[in-house]
Amino acid sequence: MFAGAGPFAVQIAKMHKNVRVYAVDANPYAVECLKKNIKLNRVNGKVIPILGNSDEVVGRRLLGRADRVIMNLPGEAAQFICAACRALKARGGVIHFYRFLKAPDTA
Repeated sequence: MFAGAGPFAVQIAKMHKNVRVYAVDANPYAVECLKKNIKLNRVNGKVIPILGNSDEVVGRRLLGRADRVIMNLPGEAAQFICAACRALKARGGVIHFYRFLKAPDTA
């Protein structure tokens, strides 16, 4: 989710032999950059770029397909936690959830 130009997706695909990475982003320009990145890094067929809202894409194409979900959009990831859970396979799975937190007032 929130794949951008694909830094996580491409790296995962390069590190593992038998892997399929679904890289979802709602920004058309980011997905175009992702497609170029896939070609430049020779991970065609291993990284599947998908343009769309993560919640909608999970509902249409990715229900129960993921072993891991990376949610690296700290400002908005909380809105999509249910979609991330729905994307996981029935047995287990890992969600990498990033969020901005405010430090307690120490003054």
